[in-house]
Amino acid sequence: MTQIGHDYLEANGFSQHQFIMFRHRDAEHPHLHILVNRIGYDGSVVSDSNDFSRSERILRELEKKYGLTEVVSSRQAKERAMTKNELEMVKRTGEESKKLKLQMTLRKTLQDHPGMNLHQFVSRLERQGINVLFNQASTGYVSGISYGLGDFVITGSKLGSDFKWRSIANRLGYEQGRDHSAISEANIRIKQRDLSQNWSPKPEKGFDLLKTLEAHPGDRAGEHESDRETILGRPRKKKKRRGRGI
Repeated sequence: MTQIGHDYLEANGFSQHQFIMFRHRDAEHPHLHILVNRIGYDGSVVSDSNDFSRSERILRELEKKYGLTEVVSSRQAKERAMTKNELEMVKRTGEESKKLKLQMTLRKTLQDHPGMNLHQFVSRLERQGINVLFNQASTGYVSGISYGLGDFVITGSKLGSDFKWRSIANRLGYEQGRDHSAISEANIRIKQRDLSQNWSPKPEKGFDLLKTLEAHPGDRAGEHESDRETILGRPRKKKKRRGRGI
């Protein structure tokens, strides 16, 4: 296990860096924790750009190299597992995880009504107390979807790949021209509610509703600013031109 840890550090570019490595046995599976200094002995700094995806790629390679159980990457996971904090909250409060409840409700709705369209999908979720918010630009282009249950809000990507907008759109046979009004109306219903009460997530602090909207890498620049106008109805402020007075 120590060798695996060293291989992981080497593959990430930490060949001449201070680090602490220790093994934990507080779970059913043995695992390592590594604390490493990004600044090397020579003063160089290892970039943290895309460090999560790079780390995932390296872990998948190490799993194959050492014959370990291969884990599905976060991008391919159909459903995101609960985090340690979420599991602890369930144990402490005895209440069902809202994230898990959303996953179960969404999955059942999609399985029980295979031929439904987008309008029916939104209506069925709303009847079950789930709000749906789309990241829709003024052009009608949709780049993401978020779900709300009470005071809990989460993007489709954080629930799992099956609940991302691209997967939902394919599942429902989405057509922009036909479904534009259904999406706009769903967003208007959210806008008309008291966002501070119904869409204030826990336990995150400093939450911005618009930041929950996921966006695919290919989205065009400027669409998110249009989304702010569409959802909140705020006019875009014009920048003041600087210049010398006469």
